Amino acid sequence: MNNNYPRYQITSGYEQVSEADWFYAQPEIAVDRGDIYVGYAKLSIATLEKSYLQMKTNGGDVYLLSYGVVTDSARTTEKIIEAPTITDGTTPLSTIYNTNRQSTDVPGFDIYTNPTSISGGTVIDEVEQYEAKKSLGVAGEAGNIRLKFKKSTDYVLELTNGDNNTKNYFVKFYILEL
Repeated sequence: MNNNYPRYQITSGYEQVSEADWFYAQPEIAVDRGDIYVGYAKLSIATLEKSYLQMKTNGGDVYLLSYGVVTDSARTTEKIIEAPTITDGTTPLSTIYNTNRQSTDVPGFDIYTNPTSISGGTVIDEVEQYEAKKSLGVAGEAGNIRLKFKKSTDYVLELTNGDNNTKNYFVKFYILEL
């Protein structure tokens, strides 16, 4: 046995934490449990217009591991907006899958493709692209947590097509839920 490293998790009061109470948020463990979901959306956005995906986190701990956007638009703005004023969408995104294909777990969060009347909120992430995006993140990039979302809060992914023509967008994301 190597005594150079702690054998047990220790609390701030120097007590041993029961193995049953260990909190695992590592993606490689989460896949086995069935806690990571992959989803994607195909959107067509008119010239100088915006399109939105809405996520309702409900009551669980939800983390964005990775997301990527592919488009042939010459200019795209991507924003993640927290707690906007919004009229909830009614069409759920049907392409969300558990990465553990043997698990029957389903996400406790909801994603909608048609929210309306979006205003306000806090922009917590923004990306500006000035050329067509031809590559998309892969599952291997989902090894680190990018954002932890607030519980029971609305979030919006806002995509703006800054091109002079209607363009197609493909959005892919990995979300961890504990």
